[in-house]
Amino acid sequence: LRACRALVAEGFVPDVVLAHPGWGDALFLREVFPRARIVLYCEYFWRPDGADVGFLDHAGTDADARCALRMRNAPLLASLAEADALWAPTAWQRDLHPAWLRPSIAVMHDGIDLARVQPDPDARFALPDGTMLRQGDEVLTYVARGLEPQRGFPQLMRALPALLALRPALRVVICGEDAVHYGRRPDGFPTWRAAMEAEGATCGGGGVGSEARTKPGAGAGGGPGERTEDGRGGAGGRGVGRASAGVG
Repeated sequence: LRACRALVAEGFVPDVVLAHPGWGDALFLREVFPRARIVLYCEYFWRPDGADVGFLDHAGTDADARCALRMRNAPLLASLAEADALWAPTAWQRDLHPAWLRPSIAVMHDGIDLARVQPDPDARFALPDGTMLRQGDEVLTYVARGLEPQRGFPQLMRALPALLALRPALRVVICGEDAVHYGRRPDGFPTWRAAMEAEGATCGGGGVGSEARTKPGAGAGGGPGERTEDGRGGAGGRGVGRASAGVG
């Protein structure tokens, strides 16, 4: 609110404001920019079942946790009520919202620059052990913001022994932050990677050999934006890191 007022004091009066309402940033835009058209990016609407909580093999949540999840929607609903237009990148994200609100949410994919994102015959990628991957190599790549169940990380790890037995030349590259952003942390482990390493060692299926590099500014503790089932901060900060792993 104060930052927006400072812009007005400098003479900035926007015609359109595009905002993410998830953490309350859009709550008071109408008070500062009464004539602007406000467009909100509807990324998520919290549910106690079937989204990041109660997803696949997650344990159930108690009543307090379910109520806390529902309360996260309060600032969302207050912001959405003041918007002139609503936009979600996928139909699934639109349909997380209440049925009465969905007809007001336009679905527009974020888009992909096909002139930039396309196969490169000269592409090279060096693994932490020095192996260089090139065009024509058999590679399975997993990319996600965080290594967690909603993004299929434990499911991938449990499937790899059978997959590697069928495809012995396959190399696996895993990219993502070793943190939990959606859902809960595994019982007894700080991250799902640690849980999968322990599970692999117990089952004799091999572990994960990796080198993790985090961009400057990534915190070691959970920030206010980290999303976990129990309401605590995530295992990592807001910065995005990368872990490249060879699975044995």
